[in-house]
Amino acid sequence: MNRVALDVARLAGIALKPRRIAWSSVFLAMIIGVPLGYWTFKLNQDGFAWYSLFPGTIAGLLAISILGMFLPSQDESAPPERDEFLIRPPAGDINAPRD
Repeated sequence: MNRVALDVARLAGIALKPRRIAWSSVFLAMIIGVPLGYWTFKLNQDGFAWYSLFPGTIAGLLAISILGMFLPSQDESAPPERDEFLIRPPAGDINAPRD
């Protein structure tokens, strides 16, 4: 984040915590996905083979998951929700008939 965003968050009272990346998950996905991607490449080197779709699909999904591990989720950047009302509800029974 840039300095202005950090200052605004500090003044607004939003607690920012650094994003932690699960490196073990990244490495496991790479250990499984890279060989499957290479195998797909070798299967299709002389022309398309339909059975290369299986390792290629798994390798593609693992690549997308690795990308998702580096991108921030929406939950972390959103401010915490408050249970306060902006306008206080009227006192008494809200289902009572109005005059």
